[in-house]
Amino acid sequence: MYTSRKISLVLFILFWVAVIWLGLVSDRNKPISQKQALTIAEKTEAVKSFYALQEGGYVQCMTKQVVRPCDTDWVTCIDEAWVVKYEINPRCIDHDGRLSVTLLIDAVSREIKSVFPEAEYFQDPQYCLASYDCLSGKNDSLNFIYGQIKRLKGRKGICKNNRCELQ
Repeated sequence: MYTSRKISLVLFILFWVAVIWLGLVSDRNKPISQKQALTIAEKTEAVKSFYALQEGGYVQCMTKQVVRPCDTDWVTCIDEAWVVKYEINPRCIDHDGRLSVTLLIDAVSREIKSVFPEAEYFQDPQYCLASYDCLSGKNDSLNFIYGQIKRLKGRKGICKNNRCELQ
């Protein structure tokens, strides 16, 4: 037979299991903080590839910013989200603002809604989606990430089969 002491112990354990479970469930619906958004962004291929540019040579020049989408011009205003932007300081290398990576992270689901530019731009100097992605010099055509690093100015390249080429 069950004693009142055993029943009390079982009820006590069930109570705390329920409290812990409810606490875990409620945390899933709680929006993440700026710091948590930054941690999610740091794990993406795009950010890792951005940090690896020039074998990590620009890490000291990089800035990071985490803001609400409604506080920026980068994306459409969305409630419960974070915009995380990494950029190379223009004082270190002159660029047109595209020497960066921007992520939109849903603060509730923790899902990355968008990344620009995609990791491929950092991993392949000639990767492109459209001709305006390409910058050309005298002998080569590179995407807007590597073209600005190599300081290619002037001529536009052409994007053919996702590859920047000279015109």
